[in-house]
Amino acid sequence: MKKENNKVYFTDENGNQTILDIYFSYFSKERNKEYVFFYSESDPDTIIAGYVGENDEILDIEDDEEYDELEEVLDSFVQEHEQGD
Repeated sequence: MKKENNKVYFTDENGNQTILDIYFSYFSKERNKEYVFFYSESDPDTIIAGYVGENDEILDIEDDEEYDELEEVLDSFVQEHEQGD
């Protein structure tokens, strides 16, 4: 996956490309990582998260503790934006 222009580009093993929209990003000082939350226009209710690697690629989160932290960040973001509506 590659992050560019508020989009995430994912190419599968067959060369098919999927373009996902970035919902928001979050930088964790504790982990020194930038995380990106993104979704597909065909399924906007499903939010996926990954972190940005050295070459601006999006990498999978494999640590359960890290994943739990990101769920809390997403919940807080959603609540904050629902209150603003």
